[in-house]
Amino acid sequence: MKTRVLALMFLLGFVIEYPINSQECNGRTYTIKGAYNLVEFIEMLKEKTDCKIAYKESDVKKEKKISVDYKNALLGVILKNVLKKYGLTFIQQGDRIIIKKEYIHSEGGIRGSVKNKLSLTPLEYANVILLDANNNQIDGTSTDSCGIFKFPNLKVGRYLIKTSMLGYTSVLSDYSIVSSAKTSNLELFLEESSENLDEVTIIASTPRNYPQNVMSLTGGRVLSIEETNRFAGNFDDPTRLASSFTGIASGSVNSNAMEIRGNSPQFAQWRMEGIETPNLSHYADMSGLGGGILTGLSLQTMANSDFYYGAYPAEYSNSLSGIFDMKMRNGNTTDFAHSVQLGIWGLDLSSEGPISKKNGSSYLFNYRYSYSGLADKISGSDEGLNYQDLAFKINLPTKKMGTFTFWGIGLLDKIIQRPEDDPKQWETSIERQEQKANFQKGVIGMAHILSWNDNTYLRSNVGITLFRNQS
Repeated sequence: MKTRVLALMFLLGFVIEYPINSQECNGRTYTIKGAYNLVEFIEMLKEKTDCKIAYKESDVKKEKKISVDYKNALLGVILKNVLKKYGLTFIQQGDRIIIKKEYIHSEGGIRGSVKNKLSLTPLEYANVILLDANNNQIDGTSTDSCGIFKFPNLKVGRYLIKTSMLGYTSVLSDYSIVSSAKTSNLELFLEESSENLDEVTIIASTPRNYPQNVMSLTGGRVLSIEETNRFAGNFDDPTRLASSFTGIASGSVNSNAMEIRGNSPQFAQWRMEGIETPNLSHYADMSGLGGGILTGLSLQTMANSDFYYGAYPAEYSNSLSGIFDMKMRNGNTTDFAHSVQLGIWGLDLSSEGPISKKNGSSYLFNYRYSYSGLADKISGSDEGLNYQDLAFKINLPTKKMGTFTFWGIGLLDKIIQRPEDDPKQWETSIERQEQKANFQKGVIGMAHILSWNDNTYLRSNVGITLFRNQS
């Protein structure tokens, strides 16, 4: 009997002691003092606490040493404070600790509106799903009474937006890029669809790169801003993306001229917000007809636009080659955003923000000045290329009179080539002459959109174009 009692007490002691030891990492306090790098610190904790600690070697920096001085402190407090200095955090389950990178929230996000594709009226209570680059669902929401949705504080990266609503065809947006401090703005359009519960209807989905013009059936595709950013050698030029399409041939890196289905680049047509314009490229037709060095349309202001290289809708005319139907995006209606960029092509200044948050009006502005022009200002020289461009868009929605839009774009190009001073170096007549050329072109326009009902809207455009060449 006595032997049985001793065996029972031994088993009870083992059962009671085991959970106490498993919580040893949580309940005990520790005194730690010294200078360690992170690997030394983790190995020291393993010896002191008998905890199992796992981490990814690429997340742990061995070079940086920190001073540690804790007296009778809990393990969780020590780990939290030390790992925070390395941008890390941890998860603890019993005596197991996993160290990982700390999730950092950003101020960037995605904001947009959902509208009826035919009438351009806002759609309220539409389902909006946020997907990552691998089509995994991250979050979801619905539009408000004005058709607006928002996903704030997203991690930096690429995202997709899937929008659906009863009675409408679902739409999957192109990739949107979220930066650390800037909100991306989207406009999504849903097309009405009919459903009959008594039979099965198969409807083909619309590809993301399909033209935005509802009258287009074939022969075109979207020039996506996100896709342009990823295209090698884009030079901040959305039209250069078209050179990668089937049936398009590009001459050289120095010109954005393109032969479309074997047709001359000079027969391509340019449009901005529905208005036919001159070729909106710097030094157009100088190095070759129909092309220029780079476009005056910055990626800071452009929206997804249509490019036609085959059959195109009847509304387009005066073109024997391709058609660039370019559009500007609206500015941010809730927050101000400003950016300054300096690169090999020059200085880029942009600004956008709300004019009236209550009415949803906004402005968008972008100015670029060439690097060669800046260099000339510093050196005092005036020889070489000197170009600049300015683009703006003002969007003014009203309650009863529709939406008014004012926009404009202007380009100034200048080139001076001095003669060769040494007559012995002359090989052609050009080297004996001084050449000067000034190119000026611009477009100013106004658009008005008025929705009559759920299926009809009226769009009116008026514009003035300017083109001047002095040489």
